[in-house]
Amino acid sequence: AFAGLTPALSQSGTSVNRRGHMTKEGSAILRKMLYMAALQAVKRATNAFHASYQAFVERGKPKMCALGAIMHKIIRVAFGVLKHDTPFVKNFAKLEA
Repeated sequence: AFAGLTPALSQSGTSVNRRGHMTKEGSAILRKMLYMAALQAVKRATNAFHASYQAFVERGKPKMCALGAIMHKIIRVAFGVLKHDTPFVKNFAKLEA
């Protein structure tokens, strides 16, 4: 929530169904840095975030929505690395299983 990356839906009953957007309640500086990091992450096909971005786009999500999801993923990975004081492992979920 501090980063301001949570989605917000605009609904009012059944008559108003607008497109969702990211809330702008968090740190604007952090959001800008995450945006630039996400842009660079999806450009490079060799890193861990490119495949996730492509999967979002192939499922029909708009590119900005997919980029917002990558921003959220970057912040979660960074938090996990800092919390557990371990280096980043690309396929960590597959190693645990």
